[in-house]
Amino acid sequence: MTIFTALAWLGAACGGWLMRLGRDMPEATLSVFGFLWLAALAASALVLTVVMALVLRRRGFPHAALVAGSVAVTGALATVLFLLRL
Repeated sequence: MTIFTALAWLGAACGGWLMRLGRDMPEATLSVFGFLWLAALAASALVLTVVMALVLRRRGFPHAALVAGSVAVTGALATVLFLLRL
């Protein structure tokens, strides 16, 4: 599950990169596609990270669950700050 979570966060970062590239295009199609890509993968990455934190807590790893939860919060805040910066 950790690999899928990392891939989802990486995909969300690629969506942000697409938004940045499409910002200078006149039709802005790439920017819209990048936004949809970012929104879908950031949401799925957030859900996967929260589920991973809950599973780790249930299996008896409270410190690892705390780290996974903080990664989820940090990723969500980074996504929002990136969107506000555009």
